[in-house]
Amino acid sequence: MIRNYLQITWRNVLKNKIFSLINLVGLSIGMASFLLIAFFVKYELTYDRFIPESENIYRITVVQSENKEAGMHSAMSYAGITPILKAEIPEVASAARILVEEVLLHYRPKQLKFNNQKTYWADADFYKMLGLKFELTGDLAMLDKPNHAILSRSGAERLFGSDWSGENTPIGKTIWLNEGVPFMIQGIYHDIPANSHLAVDFIVSYSTLTSLIGQVMETAMPPGDNFDYTYVKFNKETNIDRVEEKINNVLVSKIPDAQKQNIDYSFKLQNIRDIHLRSNLASEIRPGGNRIFIYALAIAALLILTIALANFINLNTAKAIDRAKEIGIRKSVGAGYGQLMIQFVFEGFVFTLFSALFSLLLVIVILRPFKQIIQVNTALFSTEQLSLWGIFSGVVTLGGFLASLYPAFILSTFQPIKVLKGKLVTQNSGVNGFRKTLIVFQFSITVFLISATGAIFYQIDFMKNQPTGIEDEAVLVVHTPRSMIGNEKRVDFFKTFRQSLMQDKAISFIASSGCLPGKEFLNHREGVRQIGVETGKNISYDFASVDEGYFQTLGISLIAGRNFSQNRPEDSTIIINESAVKSLGFESPEKAIDKIININEKNDRVIVGVIKDVHYKGLQNEVTPLLLKYGHGYEFGFFTMKIQTNSIGATVDRIKKQWDVLYPNDPFDSFF
Repeated sequence: MIRNYLQITWRNVLKNKIFSLINLVGLSIGMASFLLIAFFVKYELTYDRFIPESENIYRITVVQSENKEAGMHSAMSYAGITPILKAEIPEVASAARILVEEVLLHYRPKQLKFNNQKTYWADADFYKMLGLKFELTGDLAMLDKPNHAILSRSGAERLFGSDWSGENTPIGKTIWLNEGVPFMIQGIYHDIPANSHLAVDFIVSYSTLTSLIGQVMETAMPPGDNFDYTYVKFNKETNIDRVEEKINNVLVSKIPDAQKQNIDYSFKLQNIRDIHLRSNLASEIRPGGNRIFIYALAIAALLILTIALANFINLNTAKAIDRAKEIGIRKSVGAGYGQLMIQFVFEGFVFTLFSALFSLLLVIVILRPFKQIIQVNTALFSTEQLSLWGIFSGVVTLGGFLASLYPAFILSTFQPIKVLKGKLVTQNSGVNGFRKTLIVFQFSITVFLISATGAIFYQIDFMKNQPTGIEDEAVLVVHTPRSMIGNEKRVDFFKTFRQSLMQDKAISFIASSGCLPGKEFLNHREGVRQIGVETGKNISYDFASVDEGYFQTLGISLIAGRNFSQNRPEDSTIIINESAVKSLGFESPEKAIDKIININEKNDRVIVGVIKDVHYKGLQNEVTPLLLKYGHGYEFGFFTMKIQTNSIGATVDRIKKQWDVLYPNDPFDSFF
């Protein structure tokens, strides 16, 4: 019987080639679109779900407010929190700190150098909390001690290649961080999935910071700098609300009373699975997603599939009249209603199955460019996506059945006597009413999706054409030389580098800075005040070092006061932006000039200039208050160069040649 159904289905396909092709293509495109969007939605919704017992792992965030008025809410916390939690909160199973840095890594035996490598300084409990699986291990207990590290498989392959047999093993080898700090490798772990806000290739022991910098890396508490991230794993069945209250009571009691005048500190617990889509705090490790956008995409995927299935129903119902005589003859020779229903549902299901297979071919063709657009490297055709394939199979099966059911019902209800006499009533009000409803429904969804797409297009076009306050065309950026960190002559080297390049007519301006538009600020300051003013909003200020060439290189306008100068003492000066003028309580930029502000207890600075607000971050973010001090503190920063647009390639080659002369130990790592 099944063979007979297949033969009939095949004959109908051959008889109606154009109709079948249109139906196949429409349904296949709908299924392919659904699968690709569902792939991206699942990727976003499963961030950090790979971590064992992730429901019990939380990040501690800090809220700082003044006079009960909300202020800074930061993802960063204080280094002194972790030892306190371990000692005084019994619900804490483990706790770990991480400090995030981009560094130069050097494997000296092969002279392999990789700049701008994201690295975590982390407590030993961190890798246990993530549940990392190791391919090779040395003595993991050494991760509690200074100068030891673990690498991901990808990181290890970049430094040591893929052959790790015998003497080629990375275990026990030494890599140098920023040319100044050695780390012995104690383990190689499987790559952390890309859909994790903690994905990293290099993890080095946090205790190294204590040995290099001092006890502040273990004891820092408010109002000191909050420079690390704290993650806590609680025992199972811990009441989070109660433990959060207990943590607040304990930690707040450790803050000196002198630092709590008019200022309130509170500590929040944020589940690790909520960070990517439900967190938009200051100083996030990496930009988060937008859950509303993800939910909208999921709805769009369902609507696209619904349109494809509605189109399939409409076309098959419209074609029903052409099969009327076939049905009449089959009924007249004894075919029952049930048999006909089964046949037509079978035909529809087979057609849906072929459409699904064709949709997979479409997905294979466009998968690579699609993944480049959404910036996802996860494999679609893998065992990790079994749940996604289960959903797709269920949608294909259920959708195919439901889409075939109504046309099968219409075809099966034709009366053989009327059909054979040529008296088939083609204007059945129920059939036509349902078809009209489907068509209206189908076009309504289409108009909605087109309108939404148009709105998104115009919004993006609007943002692309908005003035940011920065002239970023033909601005070359070079990551600063890590080998010069701690070198007393680093400023002299930079001045020599700048002087030699400024003789090139193709280069207009050169600057060094610790910040750059589009990059996260490494430093923030809270509690900034006018001298003599005791009250004011307690907010977080972005804080960085720049030199006198920075504003010219980026075309940032100075609206009051003066620029920095290498011919003046600038140790106690500051330049702020318009937003900082307002938050500090000045009436105008002009009235802020020559006023003194306090950045911390021992750091008073005179405002010498005010710059126009510029968009350092995406246009979805408000411009935040900004403090810029003078200096060549470029250990973690950038050299920025404004060059002429003609012969850019030749100009970059000349810059690189001069770089290799002055900084032979550092790779020329640049971007525009």
